[in-house]
Amino acid sequence: IMAITLHKFPEGFIMYSTSRTNPELGMSIFLSMFIHNFVEGFTMTLPIYIALNSRAKALLISGTLGSLSQPIGACIGYYMFKDKKDMNDPFSIVLVGVLLAITSGFLTFISLQMFASAIGFGGKQEKVLKWSFFGIFLICLSNILL
Repeated sequence: IMAITLHKFPEGFIMYSTSRTNPELGMSIFLSMFIHNFVEGFTMTLPIYIALNSRAKALLISGTLGSLSQPIGACIGYYMFKDKKDMNDPFSIVLVGVLLAITSGFLTFISLQMFASAIGFGGKQEKVLKWSFFGIFLICLSNILL
């Protein structure tokens, strides 16, 4: 649960910074994150429900951890770019590129850990990879449609 919560900080940052620099790209990222977060909410809530045997507690815990961390990441992006009037100056472009590269590296690291965790919890490697590639396909499809 903490890994999912921690990776929502960069998601919020990405959504804010991309929508600030390019509104069309920001909308594409938003739609991708919408699909991603819908599935992720279930992924966070189910284990908590099984452990606590309480729907209310599971929804409260996963809702709090899942919904507060992404806006905090967006606030970090806001404070980093609040004084920037022109997002097309070379410094801003390099700053956004570097921060997106760091964020994507962080998320890639977490996703690779999730592959190992999914297989370690008894998932078959073929099934884990098949559903992972299906998720990647959905994100690509949302980008193509926009």
